Amino acid sequence: IGSPGWSRVRDRTLDAVWDEIGDSGHKGRFVATNVVTQDHRGSLQFDGWRQAALRAGLNFTWVTLVCDREENLRRLKAPGRKERGSLVAPSVLEDLRKIEDLFEPAPNSRQLSLNITRLPVDQAVAALQSSV
Repeated sequence: IGSPGWSRVRDRTLDAVWDEIGDSGHKGRFVATNVVTQDHRGSLQFDGWRQAALRAGLNFTWVTLVCDREENLRRLKAPGRKERGSLVAPSVLEDLRKIEDLFEPAPNSRQLSLNITRLPVDQAVAALQSSV
Protein backbone atom coordinates (compact mmCIF):
# COMPACT_ATOMS: atom_id res chain seq x y z
CA ILE A 1 0.00 0.00 0.00
CA GLY A 2 2.72 2.47 0.87
CA SER A 3 5.32 1.06 -1.53
CA PRO A 4 6.76 3.40 -4.15
CA GLY A 5 4.94 2.94 -7.42
CA TRP A 6 2.13 0.91 -5.85
CA SER A 7 -0.62 3.28 -6.99
CA ARG A 8 0.63 3.27 -10.58
CA VAL A 9 0.75 -0.54 -10.66
CA ARG A 10 -2.72 -0.79 -9.12
CA ASP A 11 -4.14 1.71 -11.63
CA ARG A 12 -2.67 -0.23 -14.58
CA THR A 13 -3.99 -3.49 -13.18
CA LEU A 14 -7.48 -2.05 -12.73
CA ASP A 15 -7.43 -0.63 -16.27
CA ALA A 16 -6.57 -4.09 -17.62
CA VAL A 17 -9.31 -5.75 -15.55
CA TRP A 18 -11.89 -3.19 -16.69
CA ASP A 19 -10.88 -3.64 -20.34
CA GLU A 20 -11.19 -7.41 -20.01
CA ILE A 21 -14.62 -7.21 -18.39
CA GLY A 22 -15.89 -4.61 -20.83
CA ASP A 23 -14.65 -6.46 -23.91
CA SER A 24 -15.32 -10.01 -22.77
CA GLY A 25 -18.87 -10.43 -24.00
CA HIS A 26 -19.37 -12.56 -20.89
CA LYS A 27 -22.96 -12.40 -19.67
CA GLY A 28 -22.50 -14.03 -16.28
CA ARG A 29 -21.41 -12.40 -13.06
CA PHE A 30 -18.11 -10.79 -12.22
CA VAL A 31 -17.22 -10.35 -8.57
CA ALA A 32 -14.23 -8.27 -7.59
CA THR A 33 -12.93 -7.05 -4.26
CA ASN A 34 -11.24 -3.76 -3.73
CA VAL A 35 -10.69 -1.16 -1.03
CA VAL A 36 -11.93 2.16 -2.36
CA THR A 37 -11.65 5.51 -0.58
CA GLN A 38 -14.08 8.44 -0.61
CA ASP A 39 -11.97 10.77 -2.73
CA HIS A 40 -11.27 11.54 -6.39
CA ARG A 41 -9.35 8.26 -6.80
CA GLY A 42 -12.28 6.34 -5.29
CA SER A 43 -14.75 8.03 -7.62
CA LEU A 44 -12.59 7.08 -10.60
CA GLN A 45 -12.41 3.47 -9.44
CA PHE A 46 -16.16 3.28 -8.86
CA ASP A 47 -16.79 4.70 -12.31
CA GLY A 48 -14.25 2.30 -13.85
CA TRP A 49 -16.07 -0.72 -12.43
CA ARG A 50 -19.46 0.68 -13.43
CA GLN A 51 -18.40 1.55 -16.99
CA ALA A 52 -16.81 -1.88 -17.52
CA ALA A 53 -20.04 -3.55 -16.44
CA LEU A 54 -22.12 -1.31 -18.69
CA ARG A 55 -19.87 -2.00 -21.71
CA ALA A 56 -20.26 -5.73 -21.10
CA GLY A 57 -24.03 -5.42 -20.67
CA LEU A 58 -23.83 -6.55 -17.05
CA ASN A 59 -25.73 -5.21 -14.06
CA PHE A 60 -23.53 -3.40 -11.57
CA THR A 61 -24.04 -3.60 -7.83
CA TRP A 62 -21.65 -1.96 -5.38
CA VAL A 63 -21.14 -4.28 -2.41
CA THR A 64 -19.57 -3.21 0.87
CA LEU A 65 -18.50 -5.98 3.24
CA VAL A 66 -17.87 -5.04 6.86
CA CYS A 67 -16.23 -7.20 9.49
CA ASP A 68 -15.04 -6.44 13.03
CA ARG A 69 -11.29 -6.25 13.64
CA GLU A 70 -10.87 -9.45 15.64
CA GLU A 71 -12.75 -11.53 13.07
CA ASN A 72 -10.87 -9.83 10.26
CA LEU A 73 -7.55 -10.78 11.86
CA ARG A 74 -8.75 -14.34 12.52
CA ARG A 75 -9.69 -14.77 8.86
CA LEU A 76 -6.20 -13.78 7.74
CA LYS A 77 -5.01 -17.14 9.10
CA ALA A 78 -7.52 -19.23 7.12
CA PRO A 79 -5.92 -22.06 5.14
CA GLY A 80 -5.34 -21.33 1.47
CA ARG A 81 -5.51 -17.53 1.65
CA LYS A 82 -1.92 -17.01 0.58
CA GLU A 83 -2.25 -19.52 -2.27
CA ARG A 84 -5.34 -17.66 -3.57
CA GLY A 85 -3.44 -14.37 -3.49
CA SER A 86 -5.57 -13.04 -0.64
CA LEU A 87 -4.36 -10.65 2.01
CA VAL A 88 -2.41 -12.40 4.79
CA ALA A 89 -0.33 -9.61 6.37
CA PRO A 90 -1.81 -8.24 9.63
CA SER A 91 0.11 -4.96 9.18
CA VAL A 92 -1.52 -4.34 5.79
CA LEU A 93 -4.94 -5.18 7.22
CA GLU A 94 -4.38 -2.71 10.05
CA ASP A 95 -3.43 -0.01 7.52
CA LEU A 96 -6.60 -0.72 5.52
CA ARG A 97 -8.75 -0.63 8.64
CA LYS A 98 -7.41 2.86 9.44
CA ILE A 99 -9.10 4.22 6.31
CA GLU A 100 -12.07 6.07 7.71
CA ASP A 101 -13.43 7.44 4.48
CA LEU A 102 -14.42 4.35 2.54
CA PHE A 103 -16.25 5.00 -0.68
CA GLU A 104 -20.03 5.38 -0.61
CA PRO A 105 -21.68 5.41 -4.04
CA ALA A 106 -24.49 7.77 -4.97
CA PRO A 107 -27.78 6.91 -3.24
CA ASN A 108 -29.41 5.94 -6.56
CA SER A 109 -26.73 3.30 -7.27
CA ARG A 110 -27.49 -0.38 -6.80
CA GLN A 111 -25.67 -1.27 -3.62
CA LEU A 112 -25.58 -3.74 -0.78
CA SER A 113 -23.84 -3.52 2.58
CA LEU A 114 -23.30 -6.67 4.62
CA ASN A 115 -21.76 -7.07 8.05
CA ILE A 116 -20.15 -10.48 7.69
CA THR A 117 -18.64 -10.66 11.17
CA ARG A 118 -21.03 -13.37 12.30
CA LEU A 119 -22.90 -14.03 9.07
CA PRO A 120 -22.34 -17.60 7.87
CA VAL A 121 -20.84 -17.86 4.39
CA ASP A 122 -23.93 -19.50 2.89
CA GLN A 123 -26.12 -16.64 4.13
CA ALA A 124 -23.69 -14.01 2.79
CA VAL A 125 -23.62 -15.78 -0.59
CA ALA A 126 -27.43 -15.96 -0.64
CA ALA A 127 -27.68 -12.23 0.13
CA LEU A 128 -25.20 -11.40 -2.63
CA GLN A 129 -26.91 -13.65 -5.17
CA SER A 130 -30.34 -12.23 -4.46
CA SER A 131 -29.15 -8.66 -4.99
CA VAL A 132 -27.01 -9.03 -8.14
